[in-house]
Amino acid sequence: MSQVPIQKTLIHNQALPAAENNWLSTDITPTNTPTLFRIMVGTSITGILKVAITNEGNTQVLNFKESVSLVADSLYDFEILVHSGDTINFRFSTTGGTIRVLDVQEIYSAVA
Repeated sequence: MSQVPIQKTLIHNQALPAAENNWLSTDITPTNTPTLFRIMVGTSITGILKVAITNEGNTQVLNFKESVSLVADSLYDFEILVHSGDTINFRFSTTGGTIRVLDVQEIYSAVA
């Protein structure tokens, strides 16, 4: 059986929130677990992309790309494993600019 990706969020040309604030008003939750989220992102300014993973009220904020700044107006792909109880949001180290694109898809969902 082939699996079709599940669209979790898609943003185009939205103002970046202030540095270190969540990009999304509501965290992304997986449809099935364990699963893999594929993230495509580009911003109009340089800065470090971060993921905020929350489980049971405990939030861990981790940097993508070994804490190296993304290049402005470039496109990046990342993947992250997501487990039962996890919620995901994104943050950026810099204020100003826009989110050119944020596309998150759930790729490999567990099948019950």
